[in-house]
Amino acid sequence: MIRILLTAATQLEVFTILRRWKTLRSKTKSGITLYKAEISGTDVDLLLTRVGLTASGRIFRQCLVNETFDLIVNAGAAGSLSPDLLPGMIMLPDSFISENTAVISAPEDYREKLTKACRNCGIEPRAGRLYSSQMAISNTKVRLKVAEKYQAQAVDMEAAAQADAAQTKGIPFVCLKVITDLAQFPVLPRYFANLPTVNRKLREVLENYIDNLCY
Repeated sequence: MIRILLTAATQLEVFTILRRWKTLRSKTKSGITLYKAEISGTDVDLLLTRVGLTASGRIFRQCLVNETFDLIVNAGAAGSLSPDLLPGMIMLPDSFISENTAVISAPEDYREKLTKACRNCGIEPRAGRLYSSQMAISNTKVRLKVAEKYQAQAVDMEAAAQADAAQTKGIPFVCLKVITDLAQFPVLPRYFANLPTVNRKLREVLENYIDNLCY
């Protein structure tokens, strides 16, 4: 049996998962709260990392001090840096970057299975690079500069720090993001408006992914 760590920034983005999977709350030896479930014979631990590159990275690294995982999946919302990446679409990043990290590639074999899970759910995912920012980027011109400088198609505030820590530990790390907003619209209203879509699509794809992970 493999053990998966699922990470998300906030409970709002995985509320449906927490409710449907009937998770049990527990504490690690390092004092980190995990929500545990067994899905299709697979042990899944959900870690809420909080929003922000520094905070989420710190909590994530602390979780890995005394816990061992076979795979880490970061799931949640992201903002678009590309005119072709629209709200409601799913992005499976093939690489991660931030101001403080070099480009980190996602393992292709795990991404392929995640792509298959999306297609099993009737979703055609997009690939590309995910940039992790220290703060929310709501200005169109700033997003365009970030997209050009880092050759990125989407932005979040967590994944790169986690990808870096997972790579240090030698644990495969993949990411599943639902796009919630475009730069030309106010970020927070669009984010909250699209949360039901985020919850539904994350649950559907993750359940299919875990069901077929070992086959």
